[in-house]
Amino acid sequence: MDRCQRLRWRSNGGTTGRMASMICCCTTLFLFSLTCGLGIAAESRTITADASLRAWSAHKWLLGANYRDLWTTPIEVEVLNLQIEAGGLRPLFRVGGLQTFGLAMAGADGRSYTFRGLVKDLGQSLPEDFQGYLIDDFVQDQLAAILPGAPVMVPPLAAAAGVYHTAPRLVIMPDDPALGQFRQVFAGMLGTIEEFPRFHRITW
Repeated sequence: MDRCQRLRWRSNGGTTGRMASMICCCTTLFLFSLTCGLGIAAESRTITADASLRAWSAHKWLLGANYRDLWTTPIEVEVLNLQIEAGGLRPLFRVGGLQTFGLAMAGADGRSYTFRGLVKDLGQSLPEDFQGYLIDDFVQDQLAAILPGAPVMVPPLAAAAGVYHTAPRLVIMPDDPALGQFRQVFAGMLGTIEEFPRFHRITW
């Protein structure tokens, strides 16, 4: 299971038992220390951003409640139509740093677009020897500290302040053969789509 598949498994709640064991262990250690966190209706789908961030009281007390309620609340999101969006979108290559699943895309309208997955792979920044172990789960759990709606909340604020900005939109990447070699990684992924900024096309 590669890191992307593992992250999907984790986001769909696959680490529930593992995290429960982890919290029991942490609680035990804590208690021990006392004695000695175009008109065509767009298809939409109900999705939970990251089910793995659901947590019970002790978990929230130890590792923080943060924005867990937002990450784990089901929301209705538009499914990106690769044949209609921008006249047709064609995937080009992977982009992003150590945490983001990003995909550069070319539109038939002559513009460039970028899709960025909402769920970050925080454990990717760990030394390789630590990846896939309990510390990886601890680090990934801190995704709860990130406001999931931030990418779509910032543009209106930037516009009000007169700051140049892009206009990302929350979408679900479809399971479409048009994704080609990127289908396995990106199909069904929740993220944002936005035009790649060029000076003369950046939104005021």
